[in-house]
Amino acid sequence: MGAAQRHQQPRRLDPLSGFNEAVEFIQDEDGNAVRQWPANMQSYTNEDMKRALSRRRAVERHELLEHVPPTAIGYMQTKGWIQRDPRGAFFYVTRKAWLDLGLPSHDRQGRKIRFHDGI
Repeated sequence: MGAAQRHQQPRRLDPLSGFNEAVEFIQDEDGNAVRQWPANMQSYTNEDMKRALSRRRAVERHELLEHVPPTAIGYMQTKGWIQRDPRGAFFYVTRKAWLDLGLPSHDRQGRKIRFHDGI
């Protein structure tokens, strides 16, 4: 696994499986905690994606992975809800995501979010 380190969170009840499962994170080379998604938990809902994108104009990949599995990131790109920055460092949250998912229009400080127009 190289420089990545595994971190295990306290056990929590997984509402999908009904069993007590540990949430596991690994730390990447930059020190970001990335959630490890078990094979049986590759499903996600619009609410999961809404939670990942809420109150943000831009989001980094590792921040998305705290809320949704990697397959959801590809799905959000296909739907036009996020658009990768040309430099590849982060994703813009688009106006389409705001409309389709019903995202809040203001950030945590109460400032209006200017969503990306998604060209």
